[in-house]
Amino acid sequence: MTKVKTPSICDLCSKPITTEEAYTVDFSKKNSVKGSFIKAKFKADIGHDCFMKYFVKQGGYSPEWVTLKKNQDTGKWEES
Repeated sequence: MTKVKTPSICDLCSKPITTEEAYTVDFSKKNSVKGSFIKAKFKADIGHDCFMKYFVKQGGYSPEWVTLKKNQDTGKWEES
């Protein structure tokens, strides 16, 4: 018997993410306190439709995608 895969839920519209393309967003707050960084404890899952609607089309955000691969010698992530 195989386990039924439960789809992730979009954190913007609360609908199941059914498309193959989905995004994870790590939110942080801007603040003016030097030496302090505020971020959300958990990342947000966002479906492709919401990503395109709220970030790309309405907001004008245009991501510049880079692919990172782990360097086996140093253990650090590097652009490939």
